[in-house]
Amino acid sequence: MTGPNLASCDVLQEESAYLAGVLAALSTRSGVFGHISGIRVRPGWKGHAGYAAGVRDTDPQVKLLSNFSGNQDDNALSRRVTDVCPERDVRQIGNVID
Repeated sequence: MTGPNLASCDVLQEESAYLAGVLAALSTRSGVFGHISGIRVRPGWKGHAGYAAGVRDTDPQVKLLSNFSGNQDDNALSRRVTDVCPERDVRQIGNVID
């Protein structure tokens, strides 16, 4: 879009997700990594693909587990999905924010 006092940008979160995948592959202790997202929309799938590619390119032997919670506006659900990580001493790497 163009116009007076107007700007448009495309956030390529799959690029930061790729880097998160590289970090995950380099730091996994179990050989298993996960991807957690909200709803199954194009940006979520692109982030998932970028993350998986970063892991695969770094260590093709690592196993991928995925979860789409089905809702990205339910904070209680998000906490339930992610709280298991600190309970089990599992590292979380945020794509947009950590």
